[in-house]
Amino acid sequence: MNKHSKFLQKSLKLFGVWAIALTVIVALGSPTTPLSGSVQASEPLSITAHVNNPLELVQQGRQHYRDGYWQEALEVWQQAEDIYQDQRDSLNQAMVLSNVALAYQSLDQISEAQQAITASLDLLQSAAPTGERSRILAQALNTEAGLQLATGQAQQALMTWERATDLYRQLGEDAGVVQCLVNQAQALRKLGFYRRAQSLLEQVTEQLAEQPDSLTKAAGLYSLGNMLRLNGQLEASRTALEKSLAIARTLNSQPDISAALMSLGNTARVSDQRAEARAFYQQTADNATDSTQYFQALDNQLAMSIALQEVNNSRALWPQMYEQVEQLPLNRASLYAQISFAQNLMKLRELKPVDSTDEGFADLATIAQLLADVAQRAEILSDLRAKSYALGYLGNLYEFTQQPEEAQKATNQALALALQLPSSADIAYRWHWQLGRIFKAKGERQSAIAAYTEAISSLQTIRQDLAVVDTDIQFSFKEGVEPVYRELVALLLQDAEAVADPAGTLEKAREVIESLQIAELDDFFKQACVEVATVVADEVDPKTALIYAILLENEIEVVVRLPNQGLYHHTTTLEKGELDRTLDQLKKVLVEDPVKRGRFRTDVLLPLSQKLYDWLLRPAESYLSESSGIETIAFVLDGPLRNIPMALLHDGNHYLIEEYSVALSPGLQLINPQPLPRSELRALAAGLSQRVSSNFSELPKVADELEAVHSQIPDTKHFVRSGFY
Repeated sequence: MNKHSKFLQKSLKLFGVWAIALTVIVALGSPTTPLSGSVQASEPLSITAHVNNPLELVQQGRQHYRDGYWQEALEVWQQAEDIYQDQRDSLNQAMVLSNVALAYQSLDQISEAQQAITASLDLLQSAAPTGERSRILAQALNTEAGLQLATGQAQQALMTWERATDLYRQLGEDAGVVQCLVNQAQALRKLGFYRRAQSLLEQVTEQLAEQPDSLTKAAGLYSLGNMLRLNGQLEASRTALEKSLAIARTLNSQPDISAALMSLGNTARVSDQRAEARAFYQQTADNATDSTQYFQALDNQLAMSIALQEVNNSRALWPQMYEQVEQLPLNRASLYAQISFAQNLMKLRELKPVDSTDEGFADLATIAQLLADVAQRAEILSDLRAKSYALGYLGNLYEFTQQPEEAQKATNQALALALQLPSSADIAYRWHWQLGRIFKAKGERQSAIAAYTEAISSLQTIRQDLAVVDTDIQFSFKEGVEPVYRELVALLLQDAEAVADPAGTLEKAREVIESLQIAELDDFFKQACVEVATVVADEVDPKTALIYAILLENEIEVVVRLPNQGLYHHTTTLEKGELDRTLDQLKKVLVEDPVKRGRFRTDVLLPLSQKLYDWLLRPAESYLSESSGIETIAFVLDGPLRNIPMALLHDGNHYLIEEYSVALSPGLQLINPQPLPRSELRALAAGLSQRVSSNFSELPKVADELEAVHSQIPDTKHFVRSGFY
C-alpha cells in the first residue's frame, strides 16, 4: 500500500475526491432550480388568511425555497394546500400545487412534480375566468414549462411558455413577460434554433430599455445577462449585467448587487479574463447577503487564483474558507459549494512542487473528511445527486491512491445512484469514464472499452448542453470530454492489434474519433452542429484512398481505408514534444520565412516533409501499391496536423502531389455531395513563371497549367509572366 493509501485510510474510509471537473451549478447567489431561477414560487392571493393561516405557511415555504431548504418548503406548502382544499379555495389551492410541483422538481422527484402541476392546472381549468385566475394560471404554466424542458420536451416547453407570455401581457405584468421570453430563448436553444433564441433575447433587451429603472427591471436584466452568457454572447451578457448592477446600486438592493457581481464574475471567467473574474468575486464576497453566497464567492476566487497559478494567494485563502465550512447552512447550494471547494483543494495540490511537504496545502485526509460531511448532509436532504458525487469522488480518490477494487466498488455505487435520477447523463458519463480508467488499470481491456462506450453514449445525449456551457459550472471540454474519446480510441487500437480480425474494432475507432471531431465543432461554435445524412467517401469516388491520422500521447495512429477493402492500421511512436517541434519548424518554413523574410528555404523544407511522410505514409506504401487505380489520397487529420498542407509530403524522390491528387476531408463519412448546376463558366487565371530571386526559382509549368485551365473553360482571361504585373 502506498503512502497516499495509508494516509487516507488513517483518516477516513468512506468518502473522498480527486481533481475531475464537476458539472454542478455552484455560483449563483440564490437557490438553484433546474432553470437557474427562471421559475419562481407563486405568491398566494390575500383572500383566505384564516385562523390556520395558510398564507403564512405559503410565505414560510417561499423563504425555505429561497434558502435552499426544498424539503421543508415542500412540507409547509403541502400543509397550506390541505387547508385551502378544506376551505374549498380552489384558486389558492392551485397556486400552492404549482409551488409543490416546483419543490418536487428541485428535489429530482419528477413524477410527483408532474402529478402536482397536473392537479393545479385541472383546478384552474374549472375556475371562473378572472384576473386572479389568469395570474395563477400564468405562474402554473411557467412551472409546467420548466418541467417539460427538464424532461426533454423542449418543443412543448416553448409552446407552454408562449401561452404564459400571452397571459402576462394581458395582465400587464412586464416582469412575467420578460422572464417567459428569456425562458423561451432557453427552449429555442435546446431545440437548436440559436438565431431565433438570439433574436428573442434582442427583443427582451429592447423591451427592458424602454422600462423605467426598478428592481423588476434589474431582475430582468440579470436573467437576460445570464441567458446571453449561455448563448455565447459574452459582451452582451456583460452589458446587461452591468446595467442590472447599476440599477441595483441606485436602488440600494444588496441582494441584487451581489447577484449581479457574481454573474459578472462568471461572464469574465468564461471569457478567460481570470484576474477580472477574481476581482468581481471579491466584490461579491464584500457584498454577500448570506454565508453560502460569501463562501461561493471565496471559492470562485480560489479557483481563479489557482488558474492564475498564484500559489501563495491560494494557500492563504483556503484555510480561511475551511474554518467557515461548519457554519454553512444545511441546503443544496452549500453542499455543492463544498464539493467545489474540495475540487479546488485538489487542484491546488497539483501546484505543489514535487517532493515537497504538505505545508500550506490541504492533505488528502482533510479533503476526504470534507466530502464525507457533504455525503452525510446529502443523505439528510435526500439529495441523490450530491450523494452520487460524493461516492464518485470517493472512487476517484481510491483511483488516485491506486486501490482499484475499492475504486470500482465506490464508483459503481455512485453510478447506481445517478441512474435513479430523472436526468443523469451529465453525471453518469463521469462514472462510466472513471470505471473505464479503473478497468484499464486492472488490465481488463474489454470491460474498459464497454465502460468508455457507455460514457460516450451518455455524452451524445447531452450534446446540446455541452455546446453552450454555463460559467456557473466548473467545466472544461478539453479536460472533461475530449480525453474520454481519445482514451477509448487508444484502447480500441490496442485491441485491434490483439485480435485476428481487427476490421470491426478499427471501424469503431474511426467512428469514435469522428464523434470527437463533431463534439469539437460543437464546442468551437458554442452550438450543436446540425445532423445530416452522410455517405461513405469511397462510395463517392472509388479511386480514393482515405488516410486517417489520430494524435494520441506521443503517438500518431494511422488508419488507412482503401477502395472496396477493409481498414489497415499502423502506429508511429514519437519522442515527447517531437511532433510539436516538427510542425513549428514547418510553420516557420512555410509561413514566417516567406512572409517576414522574403525567402523560401527548400533545403530546410525537404527533410521536414520527408519526416512527416515517414510518420504518416511510409508504413502504408505496401497497402497503396497493392491497390491499383488509386488516383486521390484524402486525409482526415487531427489537431495541429490540420494546419499542414499534405501536398508537401515527400517520399525522398517526389512530393505527394506529383503522384496523387490530394484532398482534405472532415471525416471518412461526408455529407452526400450534389453536383453544381451546369452554367456558363468564366475564369480569371494568373501565373508567374520566371525566376524572381535566388530564393524563388522559375516555375516552368505555369504556362502549361494556365493553358489546361483554358482548355476546360474557354472563356478564360489569363495573365502570365510580365502581364501578371
